[in-house]
Amino acid sequence: MNTNIYKDDIVSSLIRILMGESALNDLDSRYKFRFFINTVLVTSVMMFLHLLIAKVYIVESLAFIIGVFCCIFHLLSPCLYRVHKNYNLCVSSMLFFGTVWITVFSYFNGGIESSVLLWLALVPILAGALSGKRLLMMFFILVVLISLSFVVQVYFNSISFNHLSSEGIRLTKIVHLFGYLVLSFFLSYSFGIKESLRASEFRNKTDYTESLYQVLIHDVKSPLFILKNMINKVSKNYNDDSHITKMKKAVYLLDELVESITRSYLYSSNYKAINEVENSIGSLIGDCLDVYHDKLTVKGLKVDVDPSIKHIKLICDKKVFKKQVLMSLLSNALKFSYENSTISLYAVKHSKYCDLCILDRGVGIPEELIESVFLGGKSVSSTGTFGETGTGYGLFIAKKTLSSMGGEIFLNSYDDFSPDATIVTVRLPLSILF
Repeated sequence: MNTNIYKDDIVSSLIRILMGESALNDLDSRYKFRFFINTVLVTSVMMFLHLLIAKVYIVESLAFIIGVFCCIFHLLSPCLYRVHKNYNLCVSSMLFFGTVWITVFSYFNGGIESSVLLWLALVPILAGALSGKRLLMMFFILVVLISLSFVVQVYFNSISFNHLSSEGIRLTKIVHLFGYLVLSFFLSYSFGIKESLRASEFRNKTDYTESLYQVLIHDVKSPLFILKNMINKVSKNYNDDSHITKMKKAVYLLDELVESITRSYLYSSNYKAINEVENSIGSLIGDCLDVYHDKLTVKGLKVDVDPSIKHIKLICDKKVFKKQVLMSLLSNALKFSYENSTISLYAVKHSKYCDLCILDRGVGIPEELIESVFLGGKSVSSTGTFGETGTGYGLFIAKKTLSSMGGEIFLNSYDDFSPDATIVTVRLPLSILF
């Protein structure tokens, strides 16, 4: 994002003069203080116009004297930041003196019958917009108490006398009309700028994240592939070398992490099924096993694919189903399987659907955690039997992808095959199979 967006305009110069250079350190501060300074300027114009009306049309000098002090302290409230470095103190000071002046002017303008009292309703709105809930609640309570005091005057028959002439009242209403228009435009415009900045910041963060993904997927994956091939060539001459075994394990762990991030990237970038054609599940599984050949070798794992799977075909986008479903599930099975164990794949056909099952014999999963693994996130990510790590989004992505295809996914730990056996069931509707 362009951090110089507010650097050299008039308002930024005022911020620098009144509040100091520290108020312009980052984009969030620039927006916040710019909004504050603009609010001070707009409301100060309204206050000084009411002060002028009080000077001309209100004989009682007390109203004018209080108005002078309120208008000056209101206008200079940003200067408090130079001394105390407290933004909320500046906002509170500005709103407090504005509230006092509204109250005093209303008192001399007929109390509860004064149209100026309507400006009190804007005070909590400005407090919330400028600072947040705490000041909003504080000024809301203050405004309610002031309003109730004017209401009480009515019941005690002590309504304030209107010191303004008919011409003064007319002029006050004109000021209110245009004041409301200007302030409403200013607030809408300021919030529009804020949303634009947030959208721009989000786009920049998204672009940056995508760049990191691209580095991992392309710039890291390519040299990793070369390193993996070189280790395989060297290992042919040093089959029993412990250093080669450690290198293989390290490359395997890094490759698994890159694959996991790649799948997350494809999902987060909203890659959709755009090339849905006939695909053989057996062929897709074969492609996945070719990718994981070295990893299977490192852990001494065998994969037993039931022949019935080879005859099942489905309509899907090959890239989506392979990357976001099959590779994710096979990666998990490989990650959590014990060394020298067997991963089994088989299919069970039913009247309305077909179940594709992946069984691994490894660490298993506690029954109470089965539902949470589909939620995604680092909190549900577990370490594999070789110390493998992942993003925690594998099953979450697989479930979302299958849902878009009309399918489902289930996870169960069984004792029928092995005390630590885990079965993942992919349920595909017959409407996409043939």
